[in-house]
Amino acid sequence: MPVASSGALKDWQKRTAEARAALLAEVDRVAQLVGREKAIMKLVIMAQEGSLPDHLANLVPVANAKAGSSGKRTLSRRTIHRWIADTNQAKTADGRRQVNALAPKDAHSKVDVPEWAADLLAVYQTPQKPSLAFAVEQIAPAFGIDPTQLYHRARRFLGKMGNVELQRGRMGSRDLSNIKPFIRRDSSVLWPSDVYTADGHTFDAEVAHPAHGRPFRPEMTGVVDVATRKYVGWSVDLAESGLAVLDALRRACEVGGIPALFYVDNGSGYHNALMAAPGVGMESRLGFQKTHSIAYNSKARGIMERSHQTVWVSAAKELPTYIGATMDRQAMQKVHKLTRKEVAHTGRSKYLMPFNDFLKFANDHVDAYNNRPHRALPKVFDPELGRKRHMTPNEAWDQGVKDGAQLVTITEDESRDLFRPQREVKTLRGEVRLFGNLYFAHALQEYHGDVVRVGYDVHNADQVWVYDHKDRFICNAGFEANKRAYFAESAMEVAARKRAAARLQRLDVKRQEVHDELHGAPLVLENAPSPTLQDITGVSSLQMLDVELLAVPVEAPTRPIFMLESDRYEWLMQHQGEWNANDRQFLEQFVASDIYESLQERFECLGLGWQPGATNAVRAG
Repeated sequence: MPVASSGALKDWQKRTAEARAALLAEVDRVAQLVGREKAIMKLVIMAQEGSLPDHLANLVPVANAKAGSSGKRTLSRRTIHRWIADTNQAKTADGRRQVNALAPKDAHSKVDVPEWAADLLAVYQTPQKPSLAFAVEQIAPAFGIDPTQLYHRARRFLGKMGNVELQRGRMGSRDLSNIKPFIRRDSSVLWPSDVYTADGHTFDAEVAHPAHGRPFRPEMTGVVDVATRKYVGWSVDLAESGLAVLDALRRACEVGGIPALFYVDNGSGYHNALMAAPGVGMESRLGFQKTHSIAYNSKARGIMERSHQTVWVSAAKELPTYIGATMDRQAMQKVHKLTRKEVAHTGRSKYLMPFNDFLKFANDHVDAYNNRPHRALPKVFDPELGRKRHMTPNEAWDQGVKDGAQLVTITEDESRDLFRPQREVKTLRGEVRLFGNLYFAHALQEYHGDVVRVGYDVHNADQVWVYDHKDRFICNAGFEANKRAYFAESAMEVAARKRAAARLQRLDVKRQEVHDELHGAPLVLENAPSPTLQDITGVSSLQMLDVELLAVPVEAPTRPIFMLESDRYEWLMQHQGEWNANDRQFLEQFVASDIYESLQERFECLGLGWQPGATNAVRAG
C-alpha cells in the first residue's frame, strides 16, 4: 500500500495521523498486560464514558477528523481495528508503524479536469502570455458556456496547478529554469588560483573615446578567483575581443598565478585560436584547462555575474552618463543631448570622463571591492569593530596562501614571453608574413619552407620572435618595408582598422537602404525586347506615342550592395572599368589585410589575383 510522504500531507492530515498513532500506542501499552482485544475495548468504553485521561481525551475528536464532531463522537472497536489494519499494511523494515499511513484521505485533493481544460491551456500557455479573460473568450463559444461563468471556473482550475507547470509554454526553457530548483556550488573546498572565472561586461555609462573623444561604452573584462572572490585581473577595451581577454588573463597570472581551471562562457573572446590553438594557444602554453559553461546558462557563473553588479554597475551609477535600467529616463535623455552637443562644438564634454581618468577610476573600484567584506566568505573577528564580520577577498586570499595554497607564479620576464600570442606561419626566403607585414632575419635562411611559430607584441609591430616546432627560440625578425606599408601595423592597429572598416560597410548598406526607401529601387524590365522601326511602321500616332514611351531606356542598375569585403573585391576585379577613387583606397587596404592573405590562393585560381599595375585602371570618381 503506497504511503503519502510528509510533504504531500496537509497540516490537518498530519495532526489526525499523529492523534491516531498516539491512541494506538496507548492500546499497545495496555495490551502488554491484558491482551490487545481487551485493551481496545477498555479504550472504547473509557472514551464513551468520558473517563479517559485529558491528554488522550483531547486526541479523540482530532483522530475522528469529522467536522463538528468535537465533544459528540467517541471511538468504536471497528474504527480502531481499521487503524491497526492500515498500519499493518505499511510497516517499516524493522516492524514499526508508519504514522503517515493513518492520515485520512482529502476529499478535495482530487482535481477533476474539466472538458474545456485542454483547450484553455492551449490558448493560455503560449509565448504571447495572453490574459485569462482572452483565453476564456476564445474557447467559451465552442462549449456553449457563458464567458463570465467560465472565467471564474477557469481561474479556480488554474489556481490548483503548480506555479512552474502553469508557466510552461508562457515561458521558454531558459526563463523557466529561473523558477526551477537549482544546485548551489560549494567553493569552500577550493584553494586560491584553483579556478578562475572570467566574463565581459559592457560598461553602463558613457566615457570619452580615447581616439576621438566622442561618447562610447567601454568593454570591461574581469577575472575572479572562485575560492576567494578576489578580482585578480581586469582589462578595458573598445569591444570584447581575444586581445582584451589576453590582457585580463595576463594580469591575473601576474597577480595570483596560473589557474588550474579557467571557467568561461562560449563567447568569441574565449573560444578562439588565441586561447585554444594547439601549441600556440594560451591554454597549452600556460598549462591550464579551459572549460565552458552551458550556453544561455549565466546562473552557472553566478559569481562573475554578481561581481559585475558589485563593481562595474555600482561604478557606472556614480557617473552622470549612467544609462542603466534604474536611470531616470528624462535625466538620461538630457545628458545624452548635452554630451553630443558639447562634443560637436568643442570636441569634448564635461560630462564625459576622459579615458585615462576612467582607467584609474576602474582600478580604484576593483581595489575597493577586494578590500570590502564579502558575505560569501567566512567570518572573522574584527578587533576594530569589536564583532565578527565576513572576510574581504584580499584577506581570504592571504589566508589561503598561509594555509598552504600552491600558487604557480611567473616572473615579469616569463610573463612577457608567455603572453606574446603566437601564430604558425611558413618561412619563405628568410621572411615570415604576419598581419600583412613582412619580417626578415638571416637566421631564417635554413628554415625556408618550414612552418614556424611567430610570437608578437600586440602593441608593437617593430619585431617578432620566431620559434621552431619544438618551441626553441630561433631569432628576432625585424620589420621590412619592401612588400607592404612603409610603417608596420601592430595587432591592435589591425583590429581597430578591421573594426572601423566593418562599421563603414554597415553604414554603406544602411545608406543604400534609406535611399531605396525614399526613391525606390531602380526598375528593370526583364526579357522585354526593344521595338524596332520595322515593328512600328504603319501604326497610328497614338500607338506610336505608346511605343515611344515603352522604348525609353531604363537607367542602368547601380553596383551591388556588398555584405563582405571579399565580394566587393571580386566584383571590382571583374569590372575594372567601373572603379572610382573610393575603390582605389579600398583595394589598397584590402590586399594588405589578413582576409586577402587567407583567400589569395582562391583569387588566383579565379584569375582575380591582385596585379601591381591594376590601380592604373582606376578612373576619377
